[in-house]
Amino acid sequence: NWNMPQIYRKSGFNFFVTQKIGWNDTNLFPYHLFWWQAPDGSRILTYFPYERYNFTIQPYRFIDILKQFEFNTSLKDMMILFGLGDHGGGPTEEILLEAEKLKDIFIYPQVKYGTAEEYFNRIIKEMDINALPVWKDELYLEYHRGTYTTQAQAKYNNRKSEILLVDAEKISTLANLCRSALYPQHRLAEAWEKVMFNQFHDILPGSSIKSVYEDSEEDYARIRRIGENIIEENLDKISSQVNTSGVPGQPVVVFNSLFWPREAIVSIPVPLSRDYLVRDQEG
Repeated sequence: NWNMPQIYRKSGFNFFVTQKIGWNDTNLFPYHLFWWQAPDGSRILTYFPYERYNFTIQPYRFIDILKQFEFNTSLKDMMILFGLGDHGGGPTEEILLEAEKLKDIFIYPQVKYGTAEEYFNRIIKEMDINALPVWKDELYLEYHRGTYTTQAQAKYNNRKSEILLVDAEKISTLANLCRSALYPQHRLAEAWEKVMFNQFHDILPGSSIKSVYEDSEEDYARIRRIGENIIEENLDKISSQVNTSGVPGQPVVVFNSLFWPREAIVSIPVPLSRDYLVRDQEG
């Protein structure tokens, strides 16, 4: 998502690292160290390792990619992520022993353990980071395009929940600005946590077992209750402050949660035993 650098910086993050873009199977991404810039101009210093997931210690490969990296960036230090698995598998004992062996070979490039933050801080000291290339677009993962799912309901529930909670946030903010209600921070946090939990990459795509989706349905039902209750409560409080005294008959207040004017059909339950005439505020 092209807006992510803005979100990262506003959330206190200065650096971004991912191996995922290495899965692209059509276009080779041109940079390994660069600025990723959002539409608003926010930038985050970004590093893409040469290796992918499940990368083990490969001494000759290390030398090859270090040469490429030095040629492209003039840096002599390169960060390598190693280990097995894409979600916490980490390095095995065998991998760690191989790394220890490389540390003791005096003719080999120096090998040491460190953190991503330490590496970025070293980059900042050793080079003019303002001269790095700038990427002004989304980071598109081609490998995941055009995929199907066996659990379309899960994806439907996810998107409906996102829309519902964003609407709940907007309406709650408006009610708070009108001093009609306190912002329901804790309830919204609970709902968003459930949404994000179910976005885990084995749940949302549809590759989990049946019991996972039974639990997921319960989570989405809880999310709907929270979101709908928040919206109903706050709309009632906002509506009570709308002056409808100049409108004859039964006043109806309609809210548009979008940021632009819209035309849509509004359904209102009414008894069938009467005739009705609909008027706007102009009569």
